[in-house]
Amino acid sequence: MDSEKKWLYRALVAMICVAFVYIVYLLTPVWKPVIVSIIKVAIPFIIAGLFAYLLHPVIDFLERKGTPRVLSVLIIYTFFFRGWRLVTHRNRSGYF
Repeated sequence: MDSEKKWLYRALVAMICVAFVYIVYLLTPVWKPVIVSIIKVAIPFIIAGLFAYLLHPVIDFLERKGTPRVLSVLIIYTFFFRGWRLVTHRNRSGYF
């Protein structure tokens, strides 16, 4: 009898999961604009977090060498974004 209750419980949970997935599928037109808006807002934060994650070890290295942290941040971010600009943008003559 105990195994029958387990089977019944598992079948009920499976049916509830399938019903939930089906309801979410039916509500896709409602949720899609919300999800797209959330993604549009989150992308700059994700990119900023990635920059901070990648540049943090360099800032720590400069700080251990005796450079104040604020100055380290300014130096690293200046070099990083200047280099990024050189890679992604060309001046009017077409050269870097």
